[in-house]
Amino acid sequence: MKLLNTNGQIQKAKFACKVDSVDEIKNHWSQSENQNEDYKVVELAIMNEDEFEDFKNNLLADWDFLNGKGGIDSTTVPETIEGKSFFEWTEEEREEFRRGAYRECVGVTTAEANEMIVVDPQGHNYGRYTAIV
Repeated sequence: MKLLNTNGQIQKAKFACKVDSVDEIKNHWSQSENQNEDYKVVELAIMNEDEFEDFKNNLLADWDFLNGKGGIDSTTVPETIEGKSFFEWTEEEREEFRRGAYRECVGVTTAEANEMIVVDPQGHNYGRYTAIV
């Protein structure tokens, strides 16, 4: 597997939470009315075919390359929040942050694949929030 840093653009996808396979993501889509969410691929993991098949069917397994990654960032970060925890922000600061909020994700694919699994592990080492793009 090769890991590459990217400077991706913010896009939209429908994420599923704590599902273990691509089939479960698709099932979640058919049963859910979740809205598309903004995300940005900040790192790209390029796997061989066998690794990718294993990953697609074991999203909740421990994956070292996901550990400590993901989370929420924003294009509209208020200057007034520096040094403060989220719980110390005013409601106006929170709203400003939310306006530009997006998921920081790892894209997982192969050199030949027509799809990519987009993962926001929220600091964990498994596919906590996943989408197919």
